Amino acid sequence: MEGDELPEPVCETFQIQDFYQPRMVSEGFRFYHLEVEVEFVYLLPDLASRFAAQGIIHTSKREKRAFLINAGALLHDPRAKHVVRDVLGEMGVSSDGDHEFMVEKILSHAIAMASDERNRDLKVLPMGVSISCVDPHNDEEWWLMVEGLEKVVISGKPTDCAICTGEIGVGSKGARMPCSHVYHGDCIVDWLEDSTECPSCMAKLP
Repeated sequence: MEGDELPEPVCETFQIQDFYQPRMVSEGFRFYHLEVEVEFVYLLPDLASRFAAQGIIHTSKREKRAFLINAGALLHDPRAKHVVRDVLGEMGVSSDGDHEFMVEKILSHAIAMASDERNRDLKVLPMGVSISCVDPHNDEEWWLMVEGLEKVVISGKPTDCAICTGEIGVGSKGARMPCSHVYHGDCIVDWLEDSTECPSCMAKLP
């Protein structure tokens, strides 16, 4: 990828097939089972590939969550756009201008599903949303901060990763913070997406 060229964000909506309809739905109420999957794409390919070769980071990640939303909140509420923006925000997708089309597309598909005669008897409308967009941490300063972590090979005896509570075995690779605490590489990278403090002692990265 050259210069400042960025991939266009993608949002696909669809009705989930073979969805099990729950029995315990109050009479007169209707809901959307909104299943959202987001693929975050890391750019800066030179840095990304170098980290991947070191076993320190994945070049992309996926998040998937399901939301149960009252149908009225998407079909009749004037704040429907805010409801969808909140869902996207919980998934880590910003609601800036480049992503506003996602809000419109999700609401449009919700209306189409509710109007479809084939869905007339469904109490829960199963809707899927698949999104691909640039990771919010796609900036060189953040990548270089991650690159600055010391890569270590565990020797002597295993140590525990305080983030996932799993063991980092002897001979395995880890990432050491400046405060000397060691974690799995992918665990500390995920942690640093939300905080620049060590999860063990709260020391900040310089």
